Amino acid sequence: MAGRVILPLNNIRVLDLTHGLAGPTATQILADLGAEVIKIERPGKGDIFRESALLGPSMFIPFNRNKRSVCIDLKRPMGRDLVLKLSSKCDVFVENLAPSSTKKLGLDYETIREINPRIVYCSITSFGSGPYEELPTFDPVIEAMSGFMSVTGFPPDKYVRAGVTFLDIMAGIIAVNGILAALLRREKYGVGSYVEVSLADIGLFTMSYWITYYKEFGRVPEPIGQGSLAFGAPSRLFKLKDGYLYVAALTDEHWERFCKALGFEDLARDSRFRTAVDRAMGKSELEEELAKKLASMGVKETFEKLVKARVPAGPLYTVKEVFEDPHFSQRRLIKEHIYMGKIYYAPITPLKIGNKYVADQGTVPSLGEHTKDVLTELLGISGSELEILKKDGVIWYPPQP
Repeated sequence: MAGRVILPLNNIRVLDLTHGLAGPTATQILADLGAEVIKIERPGKGDIFRESALLGPSMFIPFNRNKRSVCIDLKRPMGRDLVLKLSSKCDVFVENLAPSSTKKLGLDYETIREINPRIVYCSITSFGSGPYEELPTFDPVIEAMSGFMSVTGFPPDKYVRAGVTFLDIMAGIIAVNGILAALLRREKYGVGSYVEVSLADIGLFTMSYWITYYKEFGRVPEPIGQGSLAFGAPSRLFKLKDGYLYVAALTDEHWERFCKALGFEDLARDSRFRTAVDRAMGKSELEEELAKKLASMGVKETFEKLVKARVPAGPLYTVKEVFEDPHFSQRRLIKEHIYMGKIYYAPITPLKIGNKYVADQGTVPSLGEHTKDVLTELLGISGSELEILKKDGVIWYPPQP
């Protein structure tokens, strides 16, 4: 069909033994790239984020579109055997269980590789191997331990966590890179691979330039607040008469365009702020003067002037205001998704191939929705056998309508 994008993973099948955010992010991207993703969930419970105490399904819907939900009890020998049989039919195996759990369940890489030597097996762990390898964790814990939280907040010690679980999401993205590289390697050489991503490693990776800075200068960075001397000036959030605007006019060219666009010729001529180094060293004085000038200006008109002048700047938006911004609306990244008969909204994977997003509207599976279909299609299990397995608690699927 003319104009149709053939997704690169159309013939790839993924067995997804992940929950939470990091693992589901990885398998969601793989699904958006065309892979068939079979999500294994706990009978009667499912993914830990199918329903959160205060957020409802908000943490589940964006990362579990167009997957097939299959409920199997991994702790039962027959359940484990079903997963092993499914792994022989798959190209990729993704899990974020505790290392001891995969060994105990017999679902570790060595076991899966014996069944399917061409498998690409991806483990997403909390800490990887080492003293903390069995310690469970969540994103904010790694933000604290990696040093990320130490540079987030306001000096000297008003530390805060990030407002989104971005280390989890980044771990998923890094995992996809590893999986795609391993699939390419398999295509070339016919061999499977073991891919490992650790949240702790991701935390250190995000701290890259601060680690280099510390080792070079021996200085421990403080929280950067709304800006930092290290990034030059002006670079911070300014309060205007009807909201906030972040300005990052760091280069000499940006500074000149900034002053010209807003009529700040006096600052452009000021010898104290002539070069980028001058402005960085006089950051406090410069930004204090800018704050006074900007305080009486409106966000919308100021931002429009800076857009025309191509100056790095942007308003501080609430989530509500994100929906109202003309650029974000035109990008059409936020789509409708169906879950349990209701329409929800969430961004899709921000990747275009052939000038089209690889993902579009999607349906989020209800718990166990595809258990019967997958086990019948891939393993040839009969309806009567499925009923016995369900009765014994090995599998689960919802009653037929």
